[in-house]
Amino acid sequence: MIRFVLALGAIFVAVVVSACGSAVPGDSVAVVSGNAITQKALAHWGYVAAVGQSQASPGSPVIVPDPPNYTKCIASLKKIAPASIAVTQLKTACVSQFTQTLEYLVRSAWVQGQAAQQGVKVTPAAVMAKFTAAKNQQFKTPAQFQAFLTATGQTVQDILYRFRISMLATNLATPAAVQAYYKAHQASYSSPERRNVRIILTKSQGQAQAALTALKHHQTWKATAKKYSVDTATKNTGGLLTGVVNGQEPTALNAAIFAGPHLKLLGPIKSPFGYYVAEVTSITPATTESLQKATPTIKQTLTQAALSAPPWEKKWKAKTVCRDGFLIVDCKNYVAPKTTPTTTPAPSTTTTVPQTTTVTPTTPTPTTSGSTTTGSSTTKKK
Repeated sequence: MIRFVLALGAIFVAVVVSACGSAVPGDSVAVVSGNAITQKALAHWGYVAAVGQSQASPGSPVIVPDPPNYTKCIASLKKIAPASIAVTQLKTACVSQFTQTLEYLVRSAWVQGQAAQQGVKVTPAAVMAKFTAAKNQQFKTPAQFQAFLTATGQTVQDILYRFRISMLATNLATPAAVQAYYKAHQASYSSPERRNVRIILTKSQGQAQAALTALKHHQTWKATAKKYSVDTATKNTGGLLTGVVNGQEPTALNAAIFAGPHLKLLGPIKSPFGYYVAEVTSITPATTESLQKATPTIKQTLTQAALSAPPWEKKWKAKTVCRDGFLIVDCKNYVAPKTTPTTTPAPSTTTTVPQTTTVTPTTPTPTTSGSTTTGSSTTKKK
């Protein structure tokens, strides 16, 4: 879900400090640790999201979710949706777009709160410098940039806010956080020893001995495997198995090939499947990517996770209260609705939205999965 809103740019959160603890002020939709997210901010970025969706489908109307009843959104969708689409499905599409907008608002507030707790800061000057560099690179004239703002419904404050959140997320990926992630995911940065082997599987020990004798007398593996092997997967390929990892093959065969030296004929080897003859043709040693080498990828993963799958989600969800009618899974007072099966998918107002914000920070776009999001797993080595 986060991807959609990130693709549209930052959300400038109009925040007011609540004097009522966890209560939601009348002009707000949610409160995160005493700071309220206003209806004005939600409405503004609901419009920006709708503009982006409209641009994804030229000629389509700008449809803005209007929680909690979504009356206007449903009516607008009904005009363009097939007659077979039920009103409940139209509402689901409206709710989905609203949810993504509020989710970004809430989670960006979490990033700010977590940064404050950890003493992680970015200065206004640093944010402005990043923004100015990106703007000057992507727009030749002030008029072009102003046209971009007008077309997307954004303000300079919106984009500056997004840069700030991006920079905070990046800075939260501290050396200590990177090291902790590396230790917790050590297997992802290691590759086990792999061996390429040739095997012949026979039904009897005598056949295995005959195959072994033929190989010792310089018969080719291709001819010998074809004559003696009953292993249909390898008998026509000279018995070749590539990239074998310790523990992958039957126990006796596995022990022999991982104890055996390079280019030595092995066998007969008894197994529950018959008798093997084998030879290790090449060995690729185990490797481990160093923390130093893995750090850039881990920082990218942690930066994405700050919004898509924040490690501090449980803590900050407990500090997040939403108004009835504006509840999302990130609110501690959220209760999952009962689900009913449907046979016709609801029209999506979010799945095909392109990136409308050209001036962007360097935070990579997270991937999505289900009602909450998960960071990308691209750092894992296989």
